[in-house]
Amino acid sequence: MKDIAIIGTGFSAATIGYFLKNDLDFYEKSRGVGGRCSTRRVDNVGLFDHGLQYIKSENNEFKKFLGDHTVWQGNFKVFQNDQLKDDLNKERIINENGNNLLVKNLFKNKKVLIFVNAFLFSFAHIIYLNPIVIFFTFIGGLIMAESYSKHNSLIKVSIEHGLYGDIVFTSGLGAYFYHAQGLTIG
Repeated sequence: MKDIAIIGTGFSAATIGYFLKNDLDFYEKSRGVGGRCSTRRVDNVGLFDHGLQYIKSENNEFKKFLGDHTVWQGNFKVFQNDQLKDDLNKERIINENGNNLLVKNLFKNKKVLIFVNAFLFSFAHIIYLNPIVIFFTFIGGLIMAESYSKHNSLIKVSIEHGLYGDIVFTSGLGAYFYHAQGLTIG
């Protein structure tokens, strides 16, 4: 058992993990890391960021710490004293492939991400009140998280999830998911 558990995988968690360089436990409720640096991929549209739009920093050490980033070029305006004024003197840091990559890049160890996602996948199945279900969904979560990290395709992983579910129910293990067999409550 590890001594430190970190709830959430946003910038703060990534930063503390980066500097502590310990074997830490990360827990995240979302399907991936990033926190407020969320990026969505939409068919026929591309990527868009909701949450964090950009980061302002003139500190070169911070920029080096971020690693892969781009300075957003644009015609920026701000309201000041009830007037619209140019705001061109500050760099706006983004990642062209989605701002959640600013955080993902700080999680250098892909194994941590895979473990966190597998844990959360199995935790989502706790409603079945069965340790066998938790165990098997953790194993399945490891397989699917590894698959997602290789192919970056939610559709592929969703199909895998369906196929693994078919195998579970065809083999007779599906009874654990509906009847909570093997666990007595009360």
